[in-house]
Amino acid sequence: MKFNYLVSIAAYALLTGCATAPVTAPVGDKIDIRPYRAVNIAPVQFAPAASSALPAEERASLESDFRLALKEGMPLSLLTDAPSAGVVRIEVTVTELNASSPSVNLLTAALLFVPLDAGGVAFEARFYDGENREPFARTTYRHVSTPLELKGSFRRYGHATQALRNWAEEIANGPDDMSDSTTFRVSARGGKSGG
Repeated sequence: MKFNYLVSIAAYALLTGCATAPVTAPVGDKIDIRPYRAVNIAPVQFAPAASSALPAEERASLESDFRLALKEGMPLSLLTDAPSAGVVRIEVTVTELNASSPSVNLLTAALLFVPLDAGGVAFEARFYDGENREPFARTTYRHVSTPLELKGSFRRYGHATQALRNWAEEIANGPDDMSDSTTFRVSARGGKSGG
């Protein structure tokens, strides 16, 4: 009985710290890719600080997984492999990556019915018009999971993968469907010309 009481107190303390709302920034101008006929997702890159602790093989695997997640968030009919006129190219650089522990989440889910080890990702996305070298817009995005997010809790970088997929879905749906809780910071550079 005493053990259950201690577990309940520990769970409450952890949930109080983990169940806070994700960090958000003011929503600025939202990016609209709807005028473009297609989307090209460039290979995902890691900033040096985000990949310094990752072995090269794991980093390459994550780059591939994250790019796939971004593509899965977009309608298949919009995707193209080559940048060209009328195509928006999206380049993502991961700036922060936090793994969760699948074993801890299995244990806490079994005992407390919620996975408590949070994971997350922060990244910068740049948007290019066709083959232009200068982006017309940049965004930064940061996501930290909560215990209520079961998807991704049982893979080391599952929360990060899910966050990238969800972000791509919001971009594909257009600015009207972007939630105010999404952490977008947009800085426009020059005019955008859709095709």
